[in-house]
Amino acid sequence: AIGFDTFVDNVTKTLYDNSNLTYFNVYGTITADNGGVITNIFPGVEVSKPTGVWAYDSQYTQYWIPGFTYNFAAVVDGDVDVDATTGMPTTISTDMKAQNDVLYSTESRHFGTNDTAAKVSFQFAHLLSKAKFTVKNGIVNGQNFVYNVESINITNADKEAKYDVAT
Repeated sequence: AIGFDTFVDNVTKTLYDNSNLTYFNVYGTITADNGGVITNIFPGVEVSKPTGVWAYDSQYTQYWIPGFTYNFAAVVDGDVDVDATTGMPTTISTDMKAQNDVLYSTESRHFGTNDTAAKVSFQFAHLLSKAKFTVKNGIVNGQNFVYNVESINITNADKEAKYDVAT
């Protein structure tokens, strides 16, 4: 069966990293080498790891078939619009007030007659991350000053974000 594995890239002070990512949604297509029809095999299926191993509902189980090309996309926390023909993501959007940490990854693989059934390894990149603010003072060690930051204002920031997968 087709299985999945993950790696979260560029971890800073974001919501998700390799230790606490608990789910993602996977989209996938299969195309025959002879130019056959693109078939959607993973229509935004949720993949989670309730037992420490990435798994998905068995009703969506798919198997590697020699002579086919597989394309996958995985999304965490974004609202996904899909292509009506392929079912693959076209845009990923979010309301930034929700403060989601939106992740995205793609993988492609041709499965030949001599290939073995390895897991699809998604290397997630951050499309949108929370901001971290650090306030530093110039006080010399030993001096006893306390600074109270009462507010930080961000002005002219976007309120919505939309990622166009094609571009």
